[in-house]
Amino acid sequence: MSNLLEIKLMLGDDEYFESHVHILKNIVVSQSESITCYFLDVARELFREYISEARNKIEDLIKHINKHPKALVNHLWDYNDMQSSDKYQQISGDTKTIFENVIKYLKRSLNADEKVSFEKGDYTLELFIKDQEQKRAEEEEKKMKQS
Repeated sequence: MSNLLEIKLMLGDDEYFESHVHILKNIVVSQSESITCYFLDVARELFREYISEARNKIEDLIKHINKHPKALVNHLWDYNDMQSSDKYQQISGDTKTIFENVIKYLKRSLNADEKVSFEKGDYTLELFIKDQEQKRAEEEEKKMKQS
């Protein structure tokens, strides 16, 4: 069912998705599978480019994962189909960045500092990047003063 809903999202069939997503939510048996439901909800909002709604859904996803940390370890989902879809390729800007970071988060490929920043609501990781740049600049300044 989750694969079918993913395909419907990629094809832009929001009506089908909306009318069937509750079925998936009712048949989910593990916390790991429920991550897929959360992800599909996030993906729907990002495909619509409803960033504020997506942020709410991401927050729910993070809360679920923090409540059930082993669920993410057991979560096996192939994001390649979605990432290679025309619909995904058409999005850009912050929407694309957030989408990419959600996938990295779920694949556990963010480094520890990025993960912390992401979980605090920095879904574009802009604040993390600015913080890293500031730290580098301070280190450079410190080195210059020592020379």
